[in-house]
Amino acid sequence: MEISVKRMVATSAVVAVAIGSLMGCARLPKGAVQETKVALDQADQAQAETYAPQAWAEAQKAMDAANAEIDNQRTNFALNRSYKKTAELLEVARQKATEAEKAAVAGKEQVHKQAEQLLTELSSGFDRANQLFEELSKCRRRPKGLASDLDQMRGKVNGLARQVTDLQSALEAESYMEVKTLATQLKSQLDAAVADMEKTKAKLGC
Repeated sequence: MEISVKRMVATSAVVAVAIGSLMGCARLPKGAVQETKVALDQADQAQAETYAPQAWAEAQKAMDAANAEIDNQRTNFALNRSYKKTAELLEVARQKATEAEKAAVAGKEQVHKQAEQLLTELSSGFDRANQLFEELSKCRRRPKGLASDLDQMRGKVNGLARQVTDLQSALEAESYMEVKTLATQLKSQLDAAVADMEKTKAKLGC
């Protein structure tokens, strides 16, 4: 009887260990969840959505897949849960987030250089515009309406120049994408104004 009791106790112990083991395997990998969230936060702080939108979208998609799997496992009975796939998906999401952060840092630097280049080109464009104003104002042939057209064009160019001042402030604030976008628009308008004056100058032969 004593031996039987011992065997029952031993058997119960084995079962308890087995159940405990199963329950251990079914625990949500909270450490992996936290690490992935940290990686995503770092990518977000690096402005991945702005400077690495594709990489950021992939990281978000990977995290959504991990969250969906977590929700899926929670609907199962405790003994039937397995977070192995969850851990794998979280690792993918963490890697994607890290890649997005790196891509954002590189992308931001690239846009920074592009923005500075655009501002340099704008400066050259304004110099050329001012030169054309001077040459056209001294042109011997002065058809009717030329002076009025020049005044109108000068007002347009001066308006563009005032906007460039705001871009310098945005550049100092590291709003590089904003600077690039607006500088591209301003350059397009300035180029059109310069081309118009070049055409007028050629027609007048001055």
